[in-house]
Amino acid sequence: MILAWIYSVSMIVKGIVYEKEQRLKEVMKVMRLENTVHWLAWFITCFITMMVSVLLLVAVLKVGTDNKMFLSVRL
Repeated sequence: MILAWIYSVSMIVKGIVYEKEQRLKEVMKVMRLENTVHWLAWFITCFITMMVSVLLLVAVLKVGTDNKMFLSVRL
């Protein structure tokens, strides 16, 4: 199950590294963006990314347990 989040976490890390390389946070500070808004944007981005992988994992696990119950009843 841990492997299910490797792609999501790698995309989040890729975004953070890109932001640091391009110094986007400093640009946002120059444009008078508050730290709260910046952190909220990162939270929403990470939350949505992780929620997609969680929902896919739940769907896979739910279908997997339903098939086991179906096979045991059928046999």
